[in-house]
Amino acid sequence: MKKDYSDEVKELIKRYNGEEDIILLKSDTYLTQRNNIATGEIKKEILEAQKLYYTEKQERQNRVRYVLFFKYSNKRGRCYVLEFDDKIRVVTVFPLGKKTLKKYGLKRFIK
Repeated sequence: MKKDYSDEVKELIKRYNGEEDIILLKSDTYLTQRNNIATGEIKKEILEAQKLYYTEKQERQNRVRYVLFFKYSNKRGRCYVLEFDDKIRVVTVFPLGKKTLKKYGLKRFIK
C-alpha cells in the first residue's frame, strides 16, 4: 500500500489565504461541465478538504504534484491534481464513478 499524504496536504492548504490563492490551469467551463460543479465549489472543497479520502504524491518534471481523492459515497467521488507554489495550482479535476472507486479501493488505498 502506498503512503497517504493527506495530512501533509492539509498543512500545505492551511498556508494559503483563501479562494483567491487557487488558480485553475484548465478553463472554468471545461471543469464545471465535466464535474457538474461551480468554480467556487471546487475552490471551497479544496480549502476545506472534509471528504478527503486519500492523497498520492507524484514527482514529475522536477515538480511535486499531489493527487487528492475525495469520496462522497460508495458510488461517487472526485479526483483533484494539485501543485503548490506561491498559489495552489489545480492541474485537473475529474469525477470518479462506482467502478473506479471500487478498483481504487481494492488496489490503491484500502484503509
